Amino acid sequence: MDFTIPEELASLKAQTHKFVYEQLIPLERNLELVRHPTEEILQKVKDMGYYGLTIPEKYGGVGLDLLGYVLVTEELAKAPKPFIVETVLTNGIGMLPILFDGTEEQRQKYLPRLARGEIVCAFALTEPGAGSDAGSITTTAELDGDDWVINGLKHFITLGGKAAYVCAFARTERGVSADNGITAFIVEKGTPGFAVSRLQDTMAGDPPIQAELTFNNCRVPQANVIGQVGHGFRTVKKTLATGRCEMAAFAVGAAERLLELSKDWANTRIQFGKPLATFQATRIKIADMATEIYAAKMMTRYAAWLYDQGHPAVLEASMAKLFATEMLGRVADAAVQIHGGMGYTSEIPVERIYRESRLLRITEGTSEIQRLIISSSVLNS
Repeated sequence: MDFTIPEELASLKAQTHKFVYEQLIPLERNLELVRHPTEEILQKVKDMGYYGLTIPEKYGGVGLDLLGYVLVTEELAKAPKPFIVETVLTNGIGMLPILFDGTEEQRQKYLPRLARGEIVCAFALTEPGAGSDAGSITTTAELDGDDWVINGLKHFITLGGKAAYVCAFARTERGVSADNGITAFIVEKGTPGFAVSRLQDTMAGDPPIQAELTFNNCRVPQANVIGQVGHGFRTVKKTLATGRCEMAAFAVGAAERLLELSKDWANTRIQFGKPLATFQATRIKIADMATEIYAAKMMTRYAAWLYDQGHPAVLEASMAKLFATEMLGRVADAAVQIHGGMGYTSEIPVERIYRESRLLRITEGTSEIQRLIISSSVLNS
């Protein structure tokens, strides 16, 4: 077994670390910038190529494999999330359905623009009655001549209010399993019958990036079908397998940033005449944080490496996503505790990271769903 990171990936990871710490983290002192990033800030991220990390070079991207993307994501996750949230969709679930199952015409039309950061995209699967039970979606699409007519409602769609297009999933055949009855469609912004009905506020605060989308007799042409009719749910599962590694890597990066902040605070904060770092209670917290981060990092990198070797890695990705995101919750709580009252204020980043991180245990498959996937594999059921 060779755990050596290839030199070109190590270099890209180091470059990303420098960019995040020199260009993005200094901006988080301005809370208004964090809440509402300017186009100038986002342009820096685009210019560095981070919108096209996983998009193949032939479409203008960097063409990283999953391990490479995981390594870079560990660093990007240390930046304020509003600065880099768009890269998640353009490199992950918003883009991947087209890369995996789209036609060459679809790839040529959308992927180069995504890689340049000219547009962003979204993954429209979740509905009010179909979250973890995604196979129960009720949005429908019926063929009418050369068009598909879509009707339904989606919500909690990340970047749904800004996306130039969404990959929308609709039931095209009733009375059959999700694997054979759901189809994926490209629905562009401005298509008649397609609308953003509202933005949904969350505990992460500004900017509100979750949106509710409505489809009211929305007509899309046959050319906008992704993959085979009826096989959209298979596209979902392929997409989420890599997305779970991505979420795990985000958890690792965010946790590493919290550990850095906690270490610095513990070494400089004086209580009872000496630094917090000299107290056993603090040292135990720091040791547990570092150990869990290391374990999550190794799990995530191994799952990504396994996927790159041609293994589906569904079990390993679910394990990594479960452990890493749950780990982040424990690390975030410990970081607030180490910082005491300051950790509860918005004067330092700990409180913001604590709130932003909570989503990771829900998005792209809740912790409960990951446990079901894992137990089913282990029990062969």
